[in-house]
Amino acid sequence: MEHNIQQSLFFDIETTGFSRDNTILYLIGCGYFAEEGFQFIQWFNDDGTSEEEILLAFQNILSKKDWQLVTFNGNSFDIPYLKRHYDLNELTCDIEKYPSLDFYQFLKPFQNLFQMTHGKQKDWEQFLGLNREDKYDGGQLIAVYKDYLMSKDEDLLHNLLLHNEDDLLGMKYLLPLFSYPVSYTHLTLPTI
Repeated sequence: MEHNIQQSLFFDIETTGFSRDNTILYLIGCGYFAEEGFQFIQWFNDDGTSEEEILLAFQNILSKKDWQLVTFNGNSFDIPYLKRHYDLNELTCDIEKYPSLDFYQFLKPFQNLFQMTHGKQKDWEQFLGLNREDKYDGGQLIAVYKDYLMSKDEDLLHNLLLHNEDDLLGMKYLLPLFSYPVSYTHLTLPTI
């Protein structure tokens, strides 16, 4: 699979649920390679009403380069969710024009080979021996975000940002998996 790492924009979103029509986008994080190393940017909806601002900020980054988007399950969730929320906020977005490299779609055929039940990002990270500082999943963080909106507790904010950052770093560390030959994607091992 051909991929120019200098053109890669890794991104991940955090939301208050799966529905595209009645949930809040509360965080967009992205990362890319620059001369200084891997750079992070996170836009946080700190009041529950700043979705438009973070969408505009992300659109600004998108417009700076002919990116190849890198996600984990982004083709099914992140990109359609963002597209819908740009529409709901009456903003123009051309996110679908960018080529997308979705780790989930690429790695799904290998799940049986490595005897994985779910094939979530954390599963692949554990397979590679990576350990996260973040201990939450996205579903658990919905309540954390709601608590943060009420309390503005810095520890809660740290947990929200850390989860997103670890997702971005995890994708960076999963890149070597793209070197697996495509011919192995249909290979399954017998169960013993």
